[in-house]
Amino acid sequence: MRNRGQQPPIKLDRILEQADLYMIGDPEIGLALLAKCPAAETPEQERARQFWQLQFTHWRDLLAGDVLAVGRAITDCSLFNRSPPFWLQKASTLLGYQCMSDGEKRSRRDMNKHWHRWKAVKLVQGRHKKDPRNFTPGKVKGDAVWAEAAKLVADKNGEPDVETVKKSYALISRAGGAQVTLPSYKRAVVKRDRRCEK
Repeated sequence: MRNRGQQPPIKLDRILEQADLYMIGDPEIGLALLAKCPAAETPEQERARQFWQLQFTHWRDLLAGDVLAVGRAITDCSLFNRSPPFWLQKASTLLGYQCMSDGEKRSRRDMNKHWHRWKAVKLVQGRHKKDPRNFTPGKVKGDAVWAEAAKLVADKNGEPDVETVKKSYALISRAGGAQVTLPSYKRAVVKRDRRCEK
């Protein structure tokens, strides 16, 4: 129960987490929300305010060209024992992508094409966990699975290619399926190419 005159606890974290998710690249909105919060805070609210003040400041610094802001933001997550906010997760991935060679980018694009075909088969089989697009398990059987999966990943011309889906499914399955990594994918490609040469 609250004492008279004491303000109700604010939902600072919830407000700022939503701002982090929905503000589409503008940390200034988060900083403005922080400025509007009441000054009287519990120790937990003060700590949350400090965390988000740092996060939005690091995000602003990154947008201004300071790539080391990502590392500082990650360090702050560790110091505050908090999960990285969405902006930081996205920034880490984009920073990694910028550092990739053209060859690695090409390999990842190729792997992703194969993986999407593999996933389409899993969806048709009703075996891609927690995905609302799953078909009812057992509804589509036999070779019809390949045709349905090909429809899900049809190219720009709307032409489903059953053989391509079959080959992609086999390749990604050999590379680890849902746990495929770029190194495991590359090993599977090398093995596939050796078999084709024979």
